[in-house]
Amino acid sequence: MDITKFSQKELCEAHDVLNGWGWYEKFGEKPTGFDEMPNYRRTFIEKVFHVPAKEDYINPLCKAIENIVPRKELLRYHHIHNLGVTNEEFETWWFLESGGCFNGKSFGYFAKLPGQSLRVKSN
Repeated sequence: MDITKFSQKELCEAHDVLNGWGWYEKFGEKPTGFDEMPNYRRTFIEKVFHVPAKEDYINPLCKAIENIVPRKELLRYHHIHNLGVTNEEFETWWFLESGGCFNGKSFGYFAKLPGQSLRVKSN
């Protein structure tokens, strides 16, 4: 399967579905027995005898997607579609998660966000 033919939005959606141990239908038919497979091999016996698990299909696909789509965009999709935040809220979270003003960005970033100001309260 050539995942490079999918748009970034589709790859973000696929990563989100796969990350929840589901199968992304646009990737084609689900592997035989996929729904009955454990998510990953838990026991020594399952590992030794390489019992088929969803991780065998999901991990390589997720890694391939992560090599194409920037981490920020995967997280943006997750935050907006699963956590219900706005794009502006995500950008603020990303800025702070990335180190905020301590990573060399200025406080002017916040001034660009709607409804934000950098007024300092005086006593």
